[in-house]
Amino acid sequence: MKKRSINPIKVRIYKSYFHSNRYKSHIRISDSKPANTLDISQFINALSVPLDVVYSLDKLKKDSKIFGRIRAAKRANLMSEKKKHPQNPSQRLVAEEKYASKIYEINSSETGSIYQGIFTISPESTNPVKLREYTFRIRNSLELMGASLNLKKRFPRSYLGKLNSFNFVKADRYLIDSQSLVCLIPWFTDSVPDTSGILIGLDSYSGKPIFLNLWARSSFNSIILGEIGSGKSYFTKTILLRNLLLDLADEIYIFDPMNEYFLGKSLAPYSDVEIISFSEDTANKILLTSNANKNKIIRIFRFMENAKTESNFLLCLSEMFDSIKKSESKRKLMIIDEAHLLLRYDKTMKLFGEIVRSSRHYLTSVFSISQGIGEFLSSQGGQSIFENSINVFIFRNKFWENLRDTGIDPAEYGYLDFKNLSGGKGESYSEFFYYTNGNLRKLAYISTDFEKNFID
Repeated sequence: MKKRSINPIKVRIYKSYFHSNRYKSHIRISDSKPANTLDISQFINALSVPLDVVYSLDKLKKDSKIFGRIRAAKRANLMSEKKKHPQNPSQRLVAEEKYASKIYEINSSETGSIYQGIFTISPESTNPVKLREYTFRIRNSLELMGASLNLKKRFPRSYLGKLNSFNFVKADRYLIDSQSLVCLIPWFTDSVPDTSGILIGLDSYSGKPIFLNLWARSSFNSIILGEIGSGKSYFTKTILLRNLLLDLADEIYIFDPMNEYFLGKSLAPYSDVEIISFSEDTANKILLTSNANKNKIIRIFRFMENAKTESNFLLCLSEMFDSIKKSESKRKLMIIDEAHLLLRYDKTMKLFGEIVRSSRHYLTSVFSISQGIGEFLSSQGGQSIFENSINVFIFRNKFWENLRDTGIDPAEYGYLDFKNLSGGKGESYSEFFYYTNGNLRKLAYISTDFEKNFID
């Protein structure tokens, strides 16, 4: 059992078994709190996996003794924590104690109702290899949410009958109040949003989750703009991490002139890592082999200060492009941070533009990251890169007026405040504008505790 203290969700994952000519695995979520219901809803939407989802409820009879014991246990844990850490008790325990008191009060009232819930997610496939891929994607998604996983071996034959009828034991149920139950299942009055790809944020107007599939549009490329400290780099790292953990990208290339991507972090559980470090005269390579056996590779190109030269940048881009053209992998992701460094030289700008224009042919999604749009508009090559990028993410930015020169006129969308977007500067929350296919919307980006701890 892998324990995490940052999220109270508990999950049991069982190995697949053969049933009705299809392979199927069952994942049971228990011990959830109302604060996590939105996460579970987004999690299911983001999977893009064939699923059977069963959620059943049993209304409990009034029994103040049961809920009194729950509240007493939570308070005892909190008091013990306060003795150990009087200045800063665990926020998780504080939240659990408040929730236990809330459950007790609801159950003690005349109108409140408490339910025991069973939430089961069952991916299935006629292909056992495909089912294994689905199950691992779900497992990685749950770990991304900070869930603790309780992994068990294959079901005994005697248990299959109970499983098929979803007649689970009480230990696998969790408590939920009627108000939280309403939040569990999202209700949409218009068309259901596209939920393929990864979650990139919540629409600030409707609150709906917005997802991005990098390889499902007419162009695979994106541009991220924002001033220093606006949150663009953190956002990029999280998108990269989510694509990695959900097995959406087979190869990842990172142009990292500031040496800030996954520095000191182990990526061994997820992918092989090759670090190419450029000094003034040479380029050294270090290969870190993964224990995940996923046949995935991340190549990070780093530069010493005296090695940030046109020749080294050109050599780096050439190696990236050659690898992409030779690769037989299905999907590739390329991160070009500090893109202005490549736009200032004619040769690197030309090769950069060629990679972006031909990226779709090689199933490669290119993210170009810079501070302002003016850096792309100052040259014909930069304009070509912008025109071949279908997604534009705009974080806090003082030079947003330049967007009019690209055909994006903020005036058409009413008053938009690009200069006072919140978040950034090490925070796991940021606001940004997302433009694609003629639509501009404001999104709120939120990362999980796991992502924040891994990226920081």
